[in-house]
Amino acid sequence: MGDGEPCTTVKDTLSLLETTKAVRSVCILLLVSLFATTIALSTLFHRVNPKPVRLPMCLRTVRPAMLRLSSRIKSSIIPRRLFASNAHAEGSADFVKAGLKSVRNKMESVCKEVGHGAELIAVSKTKPVELLRHAYDAGQRAFGENYAQELIEKAPQMPDDTEWHFIGKLQSNKINPILKGVPNLKAVHTVHSEKVARKIGNACKTLNRDSIDIYIQVDTSGEVTKNGVDTGEELVKLAELVASSEEPFNRLKLVGLMTIGAPGDLSCFDKLVEARKMVASKLGVDASDLKLSMGMSGDFEEAIKRGSNLVRVGSTIFGARDYSKK
Repeated sequence: MGDGEPCTTVKDTLSLLETTKAVRSVCILLLVSLFATTIALSTLFHRVNPKPVRLPMCLRTVRPAMLRLSSRIKSSIIPRRLFASNAHAEGSADFVKAGLKSVRNKMESVCKEVGHGAELIAVSKTKPVELLRHAYDAGQRAFGENYAQELIEKAPQMPDDTEWHFIGKLQSNKINPILKGVPNLKAVHTVHSEKVARKIGNACKTLNRDSIDIYIQVDTSGEVTKNGVDTGEELVKLAELVASSEEPFNRLKLVGLMTIGAPGDLSCFDKLVEARKMVASKLGVDASDLKLSMGMSGDFEEAIKRGSNLVRVGSTIFGARDYSKK
């Protein structure tokens, strides 16, 4: 027996088992369909002839079990692919490429309407590198990650020209590992305190990195679950510090403001626009010199209409997230 035969046999066996399972599932589905058809015909007959109608003994016996089975069959017995309503299976290369195309088309349409461009950041948190490569092959280069360790693990597995954006809560003890492990980290979108800004600057100095793009996270919703500085004096003070030439802040490049906002509350976008005007005035720069990072899968079109320069879209491209695998 050759070296390759055992492996081939195992693969064939697994393939046969999978096929057998699928065939069995289809047979069960057919039985359930037959049972449902019988019930429907009995109900129709009863409407035509209101006399009491009794189901055959065999159907009355199995009716409770069949009803329970029919309620569970779609989610737990029949493979999901038999019920797929999408043109492409979630997680496939075609699914990711179709999602990207849809988002880009919508962005292009809105950008033409409002007269300014916007950049897409594909948010890939909890998603395997394989899906990121599908997006990369479709031309996507900017990716956003929320979790430090996940970013550190993914970055070496992607091409060097991948542009990484950190968009999650940044813990102080993760700043050095991120900057060291992800040399192509383009920007941090969640700077919300002097402490975090100072540690990023010191890490750049230690690693001999000239600069890194910084977005100050602004609280526009007042939700206790959201980070960010207030839209008043606190924001101005932090912006002046990040934009200063003082060590170690001279290694930080203030490129804009970021907000998450409350779901469905589009006024949060307007508040960030106003915050930009205030910061630009205090720094003596044009408002257009500061970018706005706002808008996600459910509202990126509205965000662009209100002035967003970067939108962070994830589930629309990669599918629903599974946080159990984080």
